[in-house]
Amino acid sequence: MEAAEFCTGGVKPMLQTAEIFGDGMVLQMAKLVPVWGTGVPGRTVQVRIRGGENPQKKEKRNGRTEEKSTTVGPDGKWNVRLDGLSPASGMTMTVTDGEDTLEYHDVAVGEVWLAGGQSNMEYLMGFDAEREQERELLRQCGELQRIRFFSCPKISWEGEEEQYDYSSYGFWRKCTAEDLDFLPAVPYYFARQLAEKFSDRFSDQEKAVFRDVPIGIVDCTWGGTRAMCWMTEEKIRESGGEAWLADYEAGLRLRDPEEEAEEYRKNPLNAPTDPFRSEFDCRVLYPGLTREEQEARMREIKEENAQSEEQGNPVIIGLCHPWRPAGLYHTMLEKIIPYAVRGVIYYQGESDAQKAELYEDMLTGLIGLWREKWGEELPFLMVQLAPFEIWYEESGERYPEIRQAQQNVADRMPKVWLASNGDAGMRYDIHPKHKRPVGYRLALLALKHVYGADIAADAPRCTGAVMKGQEIELSFSHVKEFCVKGNRINALRVYDGDRELSEDEYTAAPAEEDAVRGDTGNILKIMLNSPLKNPKVKFAQTGYYEVNLYNEEMIPALPFEAGRKIRILQDGILR
Repeated sequence: MEAAEFCTGGVKPMLQTAEIFGDGMVLQMAKLVPVWGTGVPGRTVQVRIRGGENPQKKEKRNGRTEEKSTTVGPDGKWNVRLDGLSPASGMTMTVTDGEDTLEYHDVAVGEVWLAGGQSNMEYLMGFDAEREQERELLRQCGELQRIRFFSCPKISWEGEEEQYDYSSYGFWRKCTAEDLDFLPAVPYYFARQLAEKFSDRFSDQEKAVFRDVPIGIVDCTWGGTRAMCWMTEEKIRESGGEAWLADYEAGLRLRDPEEEAEEYRKNPLNAPTDPFRSEFDCRVLYPGLTREEQEARMREIKEENAQSEEQGNPVIIGLCHPWRPAGLYHTMLEKIIPYAVRGVIYYQGESDAQKAELYEDMLTGLIGLWREKWGEELPFLMVQLAPFEIWYEESGERYPEIRQAQQNVADRMPKVWLASNGDAGMRYDIHPKHKRPVGYRLALLALKHVYGADIAADAPRCTGAVMKGQEIELSFSHVKEFCVKGNRINALRVYDGDRELSEDEYTAAPAEEDAVRGDTGNILKIMLNSPLKNPKVKFAQTGYYEVNLYNEEMIPALPFEAGRKIRILQDGILR
């Protein structure tokens, strides 16, 4: 698919824009909008956007034009910044230097979000458990075509896009039944919820701002990636990631890195140009493999790797591998900086569990780097890792550390919020098949914290604990009334020192209304058979669990551990 209409007699012009600019794109409203590219040094480049329809007033904008000019620098690069644009659709952008002219049609102006991370953000609607219901919805609701997606080409080395067919990537898709399979699932549900909730979560005045506004998603993801893949080498070192760099450099010493890179580039299976080309890989993603099938495949992989090692070609993360440090930062992310976005939705951390102790600093560094490169304090909406035990050789044993690191970053950094995910995991699959809950909760966070809606959006979180005789009271924020699905609260463990109490030694339930104390809807009570000398409470502190404790918006409670925090009420005094 051509990115633009070339008014040059069929010859590819010297004048170019970055690949993300194309037919059907969504530009961010009410912010400066950078437009950039390459051209002939010294020429004057003019960028003009005109026409279209205001989706709020259903009125034509043919008489309105936004225009900026600049000169191409000695390095052949140019950039302009369009002033804040109003919501619109059906516009045309023209870029010209007097010799060459590019035109982009069906341009929209609305709300744009960047989706980053690894496979659970990358995971396509073609594998989602509810894809057929959503496909039918899209057939019936043409207005959802105002939601559009740009999937960054999955390039891990320079020149890859010239060697292989990347026609499935690098252009803007509309949210249609035909294109549904190619849309990333979490961002899809996020955008769909935004589109719906813009209409019913705001006051009449606020609705007038957001009604029918186009929504754009820029998908920049790759499965299996660690945080370091999306950072510069300098930022990796600044963020305490030397151990990751050392591992990478040790791998390069196992064989000739240039020879390995050449082999990697020649293997078409290493170019992810078609997400549906492998029947087996599709089955891995949906419906997924049983544990027995995983173990059988692991044996095959070990045999294949052993043969490669015997031949002197051990499998390594080499110079062209997408998982190498800083690789995808340069080959993917850097190419869309600084495309104007409202904020970032981010789902990543599974592959950092190997060195979980580093993740808090690495995640902090990543957010800081992205904000620095975009030149603003972008809102970051993160997804806490889903419950998970084991998949192939990947283990969830250290996921509690990753989840705590995510929570710590959200607590410490401004404009960072965390979506809980404790009810959406799978014991033997790292890829949950139902992405709707995650997208919905991210949308709630955006509506509340970014767009200012007066709604409940945050997950219940334990803020304090007191033991009173044979009861432990746990206080929570972000809840008015608990909902428990089932007869017993899952994922809860109670200890006296190092001894874990059995389930018949206590019961736990939301506190009943207290006529003296008033509203107690945010209190969870643990009734003990006998007092504890050294009480501790842990909630969702294993790799896999099934949270069934929710607030009134059906948002599951966040993991917590209460040990030294538990205060004991004795003789009327808190100790």
